Amino acid sequence: MSDPAPLGFPYAIGEAVMAALTSDAALAGCALRANPEKPADIADGRRLLVFKDAADALKDQSGNAADRTYTFQAGALARTADARAQAHTDYRAAKRAIRAAITAMAQGGVNVRGQVRETNVSFQLENIDVGGCLVLGTFAVDYRDLNGF
Repeated sequence: MSDPAPLGFPYAIGEAVMAALTSDAALAGCALRANPEKPADIADGRRLLVFKDAADALKDQSGNAADRTYTFQAGALARTADARAQAHTDYRAAKRAIRAAITAMAQGGVNVRGQVRETNVSFQLENIDVGGCLVLGTFAVDYRDLNGF
């Protein structure tokens, strides 16, 4: 049996989400920053998208299959004259792109279970002054890893 996620589902899901964010027409002009750790990582740009891996939790393990939940954060940062409105507009577009990416994975035979869930929204990035308006959502995706062991 071939492994649908040879680098692991968190990596595959993250890559699908980032690809969706960077290819969505509504988000044209936004630059993507993956896993920013310091202010310099997000210092440049009027409209940014942020993606951060958060967690990958084991829910249940039976046999060689593991039911897990991958959690990530994605958000929009704006430094425009209408920064608050722009960040919220971009975040709504990002949510639609994320949902479409996860739905496509599930329909493509990847063992993603159900739909992506938005579990929390915050307006700051821990320990980083973003210098603009940020809308940052936490999302969870359930999946079954049949080849992880």
